[in-house]
Amino acid sequence: MKDFSFISLYAITHDMLGMWFWPAVIAGAVIALAFLLALLRQRGFRGAAARRAIVIGTAGAIAAMAIAPFATQASFANLHGAADMVTLALIGLGALIGVAVTAYAAIGLGRPA
Repeated sequence: MKDFSFISLYAITHDMLGMWFWPAVIAGAVIALAFLLALLRQRGFRGAAARRAIVIGTAGAIAAMAIAPFATQASFANLHGAADMVTLALIGLGALIGVAVTAYAAIGLGRPA
């Protein structure tokens, strides 16, 4: 673990995503910028846009948690230990945050402050 660095993280992620690495980086940067602009425009994460983003994010988290075992060629019957459940919960949490941020950026920039 002492050899772990940003270069190795880049190599692992690039190997995992292949040709989709740079489009994913660009999409992430655009979404982050849009989220910051929506935060400035709406004067914080509040109001109807935030509530809608949380509802959409929750639906995305439930969908991600339902799809995750099948995407790994497993099933819910293969989830035995606490580590499996924690991993599934982290997948849901990551999806909740990612989908909510994306939805808030879209909603917050699309409607007047």
